[in-house]
Amino acid sequence: NAGMRPPRTLSLPAFCCTDLTSMTTLPLQWAPDKRDRYSTDGAFDGAAMGRHKRVDIHHAQPEDALAIARIHVRSWRATYADILSAQALESIDVEHRTTLWRRRLTAPSPGMTTLVAAVDGALTGFLLLSPTPDVDDDPIETGQVLALHVDPGASGRGLGRALLQRAVDEFARAGFAVATLWVVESNR
Repeated sequence: NAGMRPPRTLSLPAFCCTDLTSMTTLPLQWAPDKRDRYSTDGAFDGAAMGRHKRVDIHHAQPEDALAIARIHVRSWRATYADILSAQALESIDVEHRTTLWRRRLTAPSPGMTTLVAAVDGALTGFLLLSPTPDVDDDPIETGQVLALHVDPGASGRGLGRALLQRAVDEFARAGFAVATLWVVESNR
């Protein structure tokens, strides 16, 4: 790709999580399990996935918009049930998210990439990454995970870890020295 910079090794910690209430950056321990590897074609070996034999991690396509939107809504409703009001969670709807994702996937912002994880052929998680939008970070040097969601029915099986591992590789390939991830304190 003509716009890509040569790969480099990411500095440690590769990811940070932040308590948005105090704005204190905390290191997130990123130590991928040795079993968690994907091949050059993006196929995750699934060793940490239990009964699943194959997880494919690849770049999302516009036709993935509806599946991503469904995961996004289900994940928000499950993850933030104790953080946001029921009314706020109910206002997040699949139709609006599908429109948003179709637009993002059809005409992505420069440097923005969406990865999807498919378990046994069905999309079950996604990760959105880009150069950092944070004004206090250099977007040439710093990438950011803007969203990471796994369908609640598939959580706890290594999909998030596999998506993050692939994101680290994508960031390195794009030439970023550091990557960040913001999380709500109660969602760590």
